Amino acid sequence: NSVVTLQLAPYEIFDDGHQEYFFSMKSVNSLNNWSVLSNIVSVVATTGPNPNGPTAVTDLKANYENGELSLTFMAPAASPNSQLAVSRFIIKYARSSGYVDDTYFNNDDYNDEIEVDDLMPGSNLIPPAPNTQVSLKLRANEILEDGIGEYYFSMKSVDSVNSFSGISNIASVSYNSSSNIKVNTFTLMLLALAYCLVWTQN
Repeated sequence: NSVVTLQLAPYEIFDDGHQEYFFSMKSVNSLNNWSVLSNIVSVVATTGPNPNGPTAVTDLKANYENGELSLTFMAPAASPNSQLAVSRFIIKYARSSGYVDDTYFNNDDYNDEIEVDDLMPGSNLIPPAPNTQVSLKLRANEILEDGIGEYYFSMKSVDSVNSFSGISNIASVSYNSSSNIKVNTFTLMLLALAYCLVWTQN
């Protein structure tokens, strides 16, 4: 008859934009016999900004050049006037700016979240001290996989007690597949040498 308390991560449970969430449970013994269903409980989700919580990013920038995609911003603080780092960044992207605004930010049906696998080596999602310049190099082939066009980005931060910041500004990049072509110096030298050989033979 011990009381069991489970601490859940709100940003994992409340990740599809609904306002109210319902919970129930069953138990099972070593013989695989199941109990009847428990009572049903509910909570009203709130991921709105906490005025005493993390500060919002206001200078998010996205850049796509020579096949390389990156995001930059100044690291937010765990609370106004604090020198403590936030606990987590949540960065979303979508093909429509409306799908990364405050209305749809928490709804994964309309946008995608940047995860560790989306980062190039040398980049990470560990928040540094406030006012530190953050530069994230992303895997363009993962983020821009839907083809040419505009891609939009926004973000929130979360503190140690799961308070959310307000939403950042929305940044964007234009992807054109032709701009993804990169020719290195060695390749150019080989092409020049081949041209010279052809020209001298003629």
